[in-house]
Amino acid sequence: MEESLRDYLQESQGWFSGGEVAVDVGRRIVFPDQVRALKDVLEEEFGLRVSGFRCDARVLEEAIADQTGAPVSVTSDRVPPRPKQKKPEPEPRPTEPGPLLYKGTCRSGTVIRHDGDVVIWGDVNPGAQVSATRDIVVLGNLRGAAHAGSADVGASEAMVVAFSLRPMQLRIGHLVSVAPTRKGARKGQRHPEVAYVSGNSIELAPFTGGVPRFQGSGARGFRRGAAAGQYGKPSSKGGRGMKGQ
Repeated sequence: MEESLRDYLQESQGWFSGGEVAVDVGRRIVFPDQVRALKDVLEEEFGLRVSGFRCDARVLEEAIADQTGAPVSVTSDRVPPRPKQKKPEPEPRPTEPGPLLYKGTCRSGTVIRHDGDVVIWGDVNPGAQVSATRDIVVLGNLRGAAHAGSADVGASEAMVVAFSLRPMQLRIGHLVSVAPTRKGARKGQRHPEVAYVSGNSIELAPFTGGVPRFQGSGARGFRRGAAAGQYGKPSSKGGRGMKGQ
């Protein structure tokens, strides 16, 4: 058996050198000295690593029975390999809520609340309430109550945009302001208006596509005061200041 194995490996011209093999003797009866001889041929002469020997179970039963004179039944006590545990799939990230689009006029008594941005395609009349965890955009006149940034997270980044900002009450995050009552549109108004948080006050400025958080030109301050409806003097920014709650 050793010679046959040696001849086969020599014909392979070192193809298996350095590899790992498991020797399966099939139905051959192999004694311990033969096992050692085969192992020496493979490892010492041809540089292979022997991981083990295998044989037919019936051959092993017959060999043991011949040695002991008693019937033998070979069973496998090999513990089956544990199934590979799948890596837990990462929990899906919560998706941000999409904007809510409301078409029509929000009349007195209308209440709109949404987790995300709110876009009103129409006017918000006095007595109507609009609340959003993010921004509020009114494609019309805002004369009711608006609360942008109603959630604590990112409230200071929220803003309110409208063609005309004349709200009965305006809130951004925890800041609250009450606008003065005015009749008619402001003279010379050409752009929509935006209300946003600057420091500890709500600023109001023309909206030209950006939020002038760090630009004071043309902005009017809705400043927090001791009493609601207490209006301040015209600010040095060229606008009108107003103290809120």
